[in-house]
Amino acid sequence: MNKKNLFFVLFYVFVQIDSSWAQHQKPNVIFIIVDDLNHWIEPLKAHSQVKTPNLNKLARMSVSFTNAHCALPLCSPSRASIITGLHPSQTGYFGHDQNAAKHSWKNNPVINNSKTMIEHFAENGYITMGVGKINHNEKYVNEQFKSDLDINNKRELITDYGPWPFDGVAKRLHSDFYPQLPLSSHEFTSFGYFENVPYFPADPLNSVPGFKGWRKNWDCSIPFRVMEDGKLLDPAPDEEYAQWAVEKLGQNFNKPFFMWIGFIRPHTPMYAPKRFFDMYPLDKVDMSYYKEEDLSDCAELMKKAHNEEKMKAFFGSKEMALKKWSQAYLASVSFVDEQIGKIIDAFEKSKYKENTILVLTSDHGFHNGDKERFSKVTLWEPSTKVPLFVYAPGYQQGAECQNPVSLVDIFPTLNDLCSLSNDPNKGMSQMALSGYSLKRFLKRPSKKSKKNPEYALTAIFTDNKIIGNDALQQPNELQSWAIRTHRYRYIKYFNGDEEFYHTEKDMYEFKNLIRDPSLQPIINKHRKMLKKALTGKK
Repeated sequence: MNKKNLFFVLFYVFVQIDSSWAQHQKPNVIFIIVDDLNHWIEPLKAHSQVKTPNLNKLARMSVSFTNAHCALPLCSPSRASIITGLHPSQTGYFGHDQNAAKHSWKNNPVINNSKTMIEHFAENGYITMGVGKINHNEKYVNEQFKSDLDINNKRELITDYGPWPFDGVAKRLHSDFYPQLPLSSHEFTSFGYFENVPYFPADPLNSVPGFKGWRKNWDCSIPFRVMEDGKLLDPAPDEEYAQWAVEKLGQNFNKPFFMWIGFIRPHTPMYAPKRFFDMYPLDKVDMSYYKEEDLSDCAELMKKAHNEEKMKAFFGSKEMALKKWSQAYLASVSFVDEQIGKIIDAFEKSKYKENTILVLTSDHGFHNGDKERFSKVTLWEPSTKVPLFVYAPGYQQGAECQNPVSLVDIFPTLNDLCSLSNDPNKGMSQMALSGYSLKRFLKRPSKKSKKNPEYALTAIFTDNKIIGNDALQQPNELQSWAIRTHRYRYIKYFNGDEEFYHTEKDMYEFKNLIRDPSLQPIINKHRKMLKKALTGKK
């Protein structure tokens, strides 16, 4: 064999080996989760004024699941369902009581004996790493990350909601937007812009000196420098998380990686740079999502307004409360959109784009005064509906899937796309992932099939005051549930009360149709769906 022929043979062998390696190289995963982000983003069109250019860009890159819903609209149980692929109806984990050890993940026998998504990927040879808010059970979840990368990087796996207005003793409400009030039972009710540094007068009776400025972290031990010569100095936590991800994407990894980034905003306290507030002039904030007396046809359980009286007291009028709160929420959404954009830009410039799956979602939605609430933990659309974008190389881009899906579908979807084990669970739980692989929708987003999921199932726990301190751990029949299908939402509360909405036509669910005679066959069908979902029986 002459040298020329030998060269071509060796070249062919090399190409085949390289091609074979590429085929067997598992894809990387970037998983971004945003706290309290509802459908107020441009791709979902639930608010006419919101500006999210980077989420628009992501929508053009990916398949947008425009009918995606959380398993339970509260941070810890929602994230528990995402990270384990198990629905609260299976685990019995319906909420968190941070003062009760029995409500922690470690004391839930199903969750404690099931593999998390992080464990599963680590055991399949992935480098796992994360930053920001993964779950409320930080120590437990942080233990799942097996990576030895950046062990001295203090930003890694550290979650903080700050910065905080501080009076020298405790976190306080923002003085520009609220009157001077004592520390709230829930300090997250504060919002404002960084540049407007709060001032707290001296309190000689309690030996508190006058104080002007911010503190950076939970215990307020670190000063947060806001402005100097017109420039923002210290990055907010979400800015740090974005920078961490950008730096990671510039590194070299010898194995596939699983990267989790958890952003805080728009979770309260909703602080952001002033320029984001300026994007939404207060006198022009669109409030079409709000309707007076919207609770009049709701279930009796839900007619009690959670926040209305407090907000009126703070602002003098409900209208001003609605506008200022909505402005702060919109500003926070645009602020986190900018951070997401930094990651997308770095991702597109990195060498990993062609072999990396990127998923972005939120743990649950949030009410911004609609249904007289400034909160989550309801079974209505603003609380359950979340963004869900999936970019996967070789699959559809810029497409929309309207089929109802659940966040418990993320684990089986990534498991499927990365060709990992079909049975990630261990120990005594031995429960298969309860979700549905969305891989088929990435190929044909609009395909209709009897094999597609018919609905997304969402739960909320019953109020402790009604059935006692163990409400979070009560069985399925003592919780409340929603079934979200293509067009409709059916809600059944633990006491038997029901609601039914044509959500496709009535985006804000203004009209409860449970007593509409013409809809009774459809309502009965949804009742049967819920029964089957909870009992396995028709």
